Amino acid sequence: MTTENNKKGSDMKKAIEDATAQFEGKCKAIEKDLHRSQFVGSEGDAIELSVTVLNKFWIEGYYGDTICVEMRNVGNIFTILSNSKFARNVEIDDDVTIKGIIKGHRTADKKVKMSDFEYHIVEDVNTTTLTRVKELV
Repeated sequence: MTTENNKKGSDMKKAIEDATAQFEGKCKAIEKDLHRSQFVGSEGDAIELSVTVLNKFWIEGYYGDTICVEMRNVGNIFTILSNSKFARNVEIDDDVTIKGIIKGHRTADKKVKMSDFEYHIVEDVNTTTLTRVKELV
């Protein structure tokens, strides 16, 4: 009976080690991907590009709630903070063509949802912030 319990224990330990290695591998791949992001353009430049929406969430602020939309184009990350029609109507994984003005550049930490209960923080991701964003039809 003891040998059988030892085998079950070692099988469980192996399963946990495999799951941990798989999770760490996903985290490293996400970090590598997000660290490819570069600043785009200069402050005040008007741009037009196709993006995929990565994330959308509300931020509670001093002057009320604002929507934050994070998007990607060819590996570069773009962010808008707005209550515009575009920000309200866009959904995660939407592919859209937008035009906007570059508001600035910043390096920020990104929180990536891995599952319903797991998050991974990626530090120092280059992000281009946009303003006056509109979807092109």
